[in-house]
Amino acid sequence: MSVDMLDTGIDVPEVLNLVFFKPVHSPVKFWQMVGRGTRLCPDLFGPGADKQEFFIFDYCDNIDQFEGTEDFSSATGSKQTSIVERGFAKRILQLQYLEGEDRAAVVESLLADLRSVPEDSVLVPPASKPYLARYKVSGAWNGIRGDAASLAIDHLAHLPMARAGEEEQARRFDLLLWTLELGLFEPDPRQVPNFKKLAVLVEALLDKTTIPAVAQQAPLLEEMSAPDWSTNATYEELELARRALRGLIKTIDRGKRKAVITDFEDELGGLTAVEVTATGGTEIEASVVEERLRQALEAEAATNLSLRKLRSGKPINTYDVDELERLVAECHVEGAEQLRESHVEESIGRFLRGIVGMDEPAVRAEFDAILADTTLNSVQIQFVDLLVGYIARNGVLETAELTWPPFDEYGNVVDIFSDKTVRAIGQGIRQLTLSAYAAS
Repeated sequence: MSVDMLDTGIDVPEVLNLVFFKPVHSPVKFWQMVGRGTRLCPDLFGPGADKQEFFIFDYCDNIDQFEGTEDFSSATGSKQTSIVERGFAKRILQLQYLEGEDRAAVVESLLADLRSVPEDSVLVPPASKPYLARYKVSGAWNGIRGDAASLAIDHLAHLPMARAGEEEQARRFDLLLWTLELGLFEPDPRQVPNFKKLAVLVEALLDKTTIPAVAQQAPLLEEMSAPDWSTNATYEELELARRALRGLIKTIDRGKRKAVITDFEDELGGLTAVEVTATGGTEIEASVVEERLRQALEAEAATNLSLRKLRSGKPINTYDVDELERLVAECHVEGAEQLRESHVEESIGRFLRGIVGMDEPAVRAEFDAILADTTLNSVQIQFVDLLVGYIARNGVLETAELTWPPFDEYGNVVDIFSDKTVRAIGQGIRQLTLSAYAAS
């Protein structure tokens, strides 16, 4: 069973092991998942041998990110960096070592990436906009290093660039070569293994010289296959190889290609045992309280007008706010008031929306204009259907989450839709979010 299934109300008391194999971006969702493992299960191992503990195998540092996050409203998730982000960072780091034409070429590639970012996209956070405007000018890159380079990476690398729409094989090859290039200037323990992986790719391409485009690069490939080529390779030679071969990697048989460049940098390190405890006794219990609160509110949904308005996305007023607070206070669910207090900075509408979700027809109606477009292709329709289902189940969605799982399954939203449609999607999300707040 996928751990991701365990945030949807599925209760499996027998759970003894949870495996996190991808990052979780929401502290509430993380503790919901962990909370499923805390269910009591008497006699699990035989008469009188009750469940006493369970194990979490966390390969993405979710525990380090979220342990002790009593104030869920102020917690932030960490997003695993993409190939494009890592490649952007490698090029910025190269700048402090390069001069002349080599440096100018890297600056030009960075400028091209940034100029491809739609400034009015909902995927460009307000904090990144000043950096985007500044670094679209070539002179801004002069002398960049240290803290300035780190800030540029933090604010720019994640932006929606046109490069993200290129073939993945080419992007992965770019990253491999940029990593090798940077390794010429900075010590890198993976430099030798990475050169070996490049050598495997070169050998695989030499087996494909019956393809005209590959045959044109045969002299370069023969040169790169020499035993001492990696020892003496210069930055210029690596960059020439990257430009010449990046479009040919797709011709390599998938098995060989994937074995070499799918995961060429292991960032996980060794396993560390950590005992996870709930600070103040609230976090792990929160998922239990939320589920009981959801069930109690479900019973009220048919008759309580304020709750029905919240679920249907209709505007709520101050009376509804008081009524929703009353529902939590009088729901007779142990821990409900404490849970509400832990989200005191969050409006009652948004708090409860995240627990009870929304009516799917109401969510779909917000995106009817987009779905009515007869030119939508199957991927675009599936994306909107996924969006509608997600908001209906979870009640809320931030526009930044459109670049996170599960939405990245179909690619980058700015590549899937036109700028106009991306803005319409963002507006629809914001409109649904605003409906959880009382009009002032």
